[in-house]
Amino acid sequence: MSELEVPIAYNVGTNSGPGACVRWGYSVPFGDALLKSLYRNHGQYVSHASQVNESNVDAGYILPDDAELSTDAAAQSRVGK
Repeated sequence: MSELEVPIAYNVGTNSGPGACVRWGYSVPFGDALLKSLYRNHGQYVSHASQVNESNVDAGYILPDDAELSTDAAAQSRVGK
């Protein structure tokens, strides 16, 4: 998934919180400096996400509608702005 292949946060698989948090973990957004080192600008971030989504559709991992939703979410994000 582009959300993992083109990350904008650390995903932590363990959590000591109450309830379902113990099973699901949590994420911590990357700082601005790290995001800038990964993606020069918003367009590059969206382009990377779109490429991953297209590859996943071609490989049969996700449906075109899901790829479009994921790419739209990247386009609407504030990453690189």
